[in-house]
Amino acid sequence: MPFAVLKPLRESRLVLALGLWMPVGILGILAASTWAGTFTGDAGIHWTTAAHAALAAVVTIAVHLLCGRRTLLSIGLGTLTFVLLVNLL
Repeated sequence: MPFAVLKPLRESRLVLALGLWMPVGILGILAASTWAGTFTGDAGIHWTTAAHAALAAVVTIAVHLLCGRRTLLSIGLGTLTFVLLVNLL
């Protein structure tokens, strides 16, 4: 039964639109969360962390655009970049 329902949904305009815009929304939410956590910490603005977040955002965007818009790859590498920068520098 579920597979019978999937066939018409695959060609639906709504599902196609969601497939296009959801990755952008996910990246936007992750970016907003990262920036909000950077600037609203207990000790105020941490400029080094903000620089790390900016660099990780650039890596995420670059990987997303250069590697065929693979959302998981771009989010993973961006997150890894941020974690490594925060912990190693």
